[in-house]
Order: sequence, then C-alpha cells, then structure tokens
Amino acid sequence: MSDIIDGTEGKILLSIVIPVYNVLPYLGELLASLSGFDRPDVELLFVGDCDQDGSIEHIRQSRSRFANCLVTIVENEQNRGLSRSRRVGLEACRGEYVWFLDSDDIVISDHATTLLEIMDRTKCDFIAFDFFYFAEPPRRQLEHHVSRRPFRVPHAAQPGGIQYVSWIPQTRLLPAGKVMKDRSEYITGYFADEMMYAWLFAAKRDLLLGIDFPDRMSFEDIATVPAMLMRTSAMYYLPLRLVGYRQRAGSIMSTRSPQKGLDILSAMDRHIAEFEALRPELSRQAQAHFLAFFLRVILWAEQMINAGGGFRYNVPPELIEVHKRFKDLTRGFEKEVLWLAIKAFRTRHDRRFENIPDLSELLATGRTKVAARSPNLYRFLFGMHRPRRSKILQWVSIFM
Repeated sequence: MSDIIDGTEGKILLSIVIPVYNVLPYLGELLASLSGFDRPDVELLFVGDCDQDGSIEHIRQSRSRFANCLVTIVENEQNRGLSRSRRVGLEACRGEYVWFLDSDDIVISDHATTLLEIMDRTKCDFIAFDFFYFAEPPRRQLEHHVSRRPFRVPHAAQPGGIQYVSWIPQTRLLPAGKVMKDRSEYITGYFADEMMYAWLFAAKRDLLLGIDFPDRMSFEDIATVPAMLMRTSAMYYLPLRLVGYRQRAGSIMSTRSPQKGLDILSAMDRHIAEFEALRPELSRQAQAHFLAFFLRVILWAEQMINAGGGFRYNVPPELIEVHKRFKDLTRGFEKEVLWLAIKAFRTRHDRRFENIPDLSELLATGRTKVAARSPNLYRFLFGMHRPRRSKILQWVSIFM
C-alpha cells in the first residue's frame, strides 16, 4: 500500500529512502534535519514496516513540514526487515539517485545544495560522503574502527541544539573532489576505509536495482555495498559530513551474537565469485585491500560468535567453509599482494583481535573442534612485533 502525501511535478534527481520501524522517539530530529532537502527535485520516501508505535502515522501528520518536495509513504503488508524494506523503497521511488537513510539518524541539510549539484554535474554512479557519530548522555565512550583519535564537536555546532557527545571519524583515504573512473583507485580507497554503510553514499537507481538485498540478515550492508562498488563505473567523493549516525543501546551495531557473526560471514562470502572475475583488471593495491577487508570480516565474525559463547569448543561449519574459501581465494595471488594485504591489515588493526582462537590447525586437519587456548597464528601475523618480511611470507604460506 502506498500514498503520496504531498508532491510536485517534474524531474526527481534524488530519492531519500527511509525504512521506518518503531522509531517514534527519533522521528522529530530526523524530520527537522531534512528541512534543507525540501526541494522540487527531491523525493522523501518512507517505508513503513508494520511499526507498533505510530511512527508512520506521525510522519503523515508531519507532512506540512515539506511544502516543495515529493513525500511518498509505502507500507509493507507484513514486517520484512531493514534490507527488504530498502528494496521496496528502491523499487517504488522515482529519483535518478537513491540515498538510503536510517530512521533514527539525522542529516546535515546545509550541504543539500552541494550534494545535488555534484549529482547533476558529474553524473557519477556513486557519490560518497562523510558522517559523524553521536549519542545521548550518559554514554560517554564511542568507538569507531577507522580512528583511535576521536575529536569532540561542540554541542552548539550541532543541528537543532541537540545535546549529545559526538566524534568525527578520521579523514577518509578516497581522493576527494574528482571523478574517479579507475576502478582500482576507488576500490582501494573504499576497502581501505572499511566504511561499508548503505547510508554513506547516494547511487544511481539503475545501479542499485541490479543488487540483491538479502532477507533478514544482520549487517546486510556488507552483503550489498561491496557488490555496488565492484559494479560502479565512476565515483565521486564529497568530503562533507552529511549524516549523523546515532549510537544507541539495543541497536544492531551495539549487540553481538553467534548468528550475527554467521550473517557477516555469509554476507562477505557472496562477493568471492564477483571479485575473482574482476581481479585481473585490478591493481595489486586494490586486490590487497579487498583481502585485508575480507580477513577483517572473518576475524570480526569470530569475535561475535565467541562473544555469544558460540564456538568455544565447537566450530560452526559455516565458519570452516568460509575459511576454506578464503584459503582457496588467496592461492592465486602473488606474494607481493599478500604482503600488501598484511601491511594494510596491520595498519588498522594492530591492537585488535588478540583473543581469537587459531583455526590454522583446523584447516590443516579438517577437525570440527579446536581448543579454546590454542596458539594464535593471527597474533603472530598481525601482532605488535615486526618480523622480517621473509618470515611473514613464510607464515602466510602456512596459513594460506
């Protein structure tokens, strides 16, 4: 079921697709932050996912906020989850570009004109931009895997005078302010940044329609964003913070479980065949950063599974299979690429993943059990000490 609450005729350059489910306490901030996108060339499309707190009704009652843009509401007949709701919105929207936004976040509307001008001028498939984290007191500690040196932003500088503590991630590695048509260039930068978030870019609708959106998968962005990157023909990076990402207790990103760990593995596993087909045309750096990100996902999944008591002694067969496919994937790589992948991984994660059971013996023997305190090969590979390069390659050959 769908309805157009308010609208305007003419070309729609950008559709902002916002799945909505039980977020009533946050909608006021979101809607207020969207004021700068109240333009004739913008569509705000809300996908109601059978909420139980009146969120969609609140949006209907707030239609007077937007006098110029097209406002569309689509409602699922049954709860379908975030990923499928995005797909529903994608199929229903009218814009040349689509930007997925989470309904508990905010946008910085001051940059709306700049974003739309870049879209209209460059016609790139993929427009990337920046974000910042925010959370309400009393939470004081926020973590981001890109930066260990957070920067506090004065409260007065935030939209609407919202009182929260926020941090800005470290500068991204993508080259800014130019059209990138070299696939190796933007794949290197994007996988090095590790920012696989569906709300951190706007992309052409035709590109997104060719992507498979998984049903009810945690961390579904890892299943979709890498596929978009590998199919993009031109990218532009706009170094402006357009999104305020809300960290809150109970969200998907703030909780861990064995199933979420398996979902992450399944999401990344979807990209092996496409990457293999694309690999001959990629630079060594691009191949290395893909491998480094893949390994980071595997270790992240292991942490999640262990955090939920998942495989202290029994290793899930799904994890064994992904490890084997990762091993098979790397056999065809040059040693130089493997060295670059290790170097890229260590640059970001030297101090992380210190308590992960080692699965090298498992891979060698095919056993389905592993001791909880077995030697940690990853720590030898990525620890704080810096052995000779030849020794690292020897360890790589053992692992691979």
